[in-house]
Amino acid sequence: MLRNAKFGPEGALLSPCNSGAPCWIRIPGLTSLPSVFPPITLVSPNTTTRSHSDSSSSDAGLTIELPPKWIAGFSAGEISFNLTIETKSSYRLGKRPRVGVSLPQDGRDLPILEAIQNYFGCGYIVKDSGDRAVWIFRCDNPEELETIIVPFFDQFNLVSSKNLDFQDMKKALQMIRGKEHLTPEGLAKIQEIHAQMNLKRDRSTIDHGTIEITEDWLRGFVDAEGSFYSSVTPNKTSALGYRVIATLSITQTVSEKPVLEAIKKYIGCGFIKTKPAKNPGGRAVCEYQVNAFKDILNVIIPFFNANPLLTTKNLNYQDL
Repeated sequence: MLRNAKFGPEGALLSPCNSGAPCWIRIPGLTSLPSVFPPITLVSPNTTTRSHSDSSSSDAGLTIELPPKWIAGFSAGEISFNLTIETKSSYRLGKRPRVGVSLPQDGRDLPILEAIQNYFGCGYIVKDSGDRAVWIFRCDNPEELETIIVPFFDQFNLVSSKNLDFQDMKKALQMIRGKEHLTPEGLAKIQEIHAQMNLKRDRSTIDHGTIEITEDWLRGFVDAEGSFYSSVTPNKTSALGYRVIATLSITQTVSEKPVLEAIKKYIGCGFIKTKPAKNPGGRAVCEYQVNAFKDILNVIIPFFNANPLLTTKNLNYQDL
């Protein structure tokens, strides 16, 4: 069903919503957006479940509901807010800034990207140019960024320090839309913004402010950043001499420790440990873990049974 939709950087997307669920779509001539972004439900007319055994096809039947806070949580882990400076002699000042967002996923989760694109009603999906089976949702149209992407993330906070990159992209976008990049002063300001974004940003003293964790944000963040796995370790008190440990793990750079602490407080169990950088010049990380049997049984399983993961990561959870 989704492959019948039209994708492209310039063309409008006509979303086939035949379930009767609330959703909105972008069509030519649309001049305003809903003040509150609704969830979108994509439903195949033939079936309501999808087998994830097919790693490349998104044509199978599926039901994917994307609450906006799930998108915010997922984006906190996966999205990139980009500002690039192109150099070309034909440009007025020899340089031209471009802004955009990109969100990559393994090919097995291509339906998630299609659902996100349908939700926003903008952007396009391309395959990664490398050998990996990775697809990327991109939006680099300034008008779509200004009228759709920016209002969404203004309304639904990313929570993580990635919000700072969003704010910087937003500043650059506003300057570009105001044609300030065509003046030496404006271009210099945009280059200053570019010099501190993403990996170039000093995140050692970031103030996250008030961190609000919700069910949908958390499951979106776990879909992006979480890991479920089991391990077998020797145990002298066990009848077989071994014990099986089931684990939920979320790893972030040390700058995101306040986010992990907020998650720990929200879930009500688990612990956080800091790991030093593996290589010189690398970054230390923090890992939030839940692996106590009673916590997995009484907290984690009930939570994700009630709030199912939407990516193929749900298969790892089911194996837990």
